[in-house]
Amino acid sequence: DHEAPRVAVLLFRKHVITDQPYIPELIEAMESHGLLPVPIFINGVEAHTIVRDVLTSVKEEATTRESSYRPEDAASVDAIVNTIGFPL
Repeated sequence: DHEAPRVAVLLFRKHVITDQPYIPELIEAMESHGLLPVPIFINGVEAHTIVRDVLTSVKEEATTRESSYRPEDAASVDAIVNTIGFPL
């Protein structure tokens, strides 16, 4: 659904590779509520750089961003779910 709210889901890559059960459960729950999960696989504590450099929103697109931000590579999302436990 192109109108569904897009939600970035920050996941440890290791948890995906080892088939942790919370991942499909979380994605299925989000989809059942009409959300479009956008999984982002992270190797370590670099989640803040992903949020800073790769994710954007309609509001942020209208403001000045960090010099590392590349709008042509950005994914526009409406919300972020952080499952990795590190602050953003």
